[in-house]
Amino acid sequence: MTERKPTCGDAGGRNASGEPCGCDWGLSESTGLCVTHDPERIEQRRQIAAVGGKARTDKLDKFEWQAALPPLRTHADARVWQEEIARAVLSGKIDRKDAGTVGKILSDWVKAREGELTIDELEKLQDAQKKIREASRNRPRVA
Repeated sequence: MTERKPTCGDAGGRNASGEPCGCDWGLSESTGLCVTHDPERIEQRRQIAAVGGKARTDKLDKFEWQAALPPLRTHADARVWQEEIARAVLSGKIDRKDAGTVGKILSDWVKAREGELTIDELEKLQDAQKKIREASRNRPRVA
């Protein structure tokens, strides 16, 4: 039979509903209370709350940052995404692991699109070809 671990509730810690706190980790050696209920660890509780608030703010910043990206339709869009992701990693707006995942997705997207031309890209190439043909027809012939 395993021995039951002590909890914060054993030392008098109570949750919002008045029941004994069930936390069994990070208990103070002097009071037996968890960080939430230990009056001696107010500063530690503030630091934990500050980090939690920062994490939430960072998550919101990620979504604002993503809204600035253009729709991914062309290779030029993919290059813009790569540049913006690099800036976001360097500025700390996104985690490098997240950036790596997005980079892999972009790489796969570009590979899938290789050999494909969008209608706009094809029209631009056709216009350039027409201009070259017209210029060659209008060029004076050397005898």
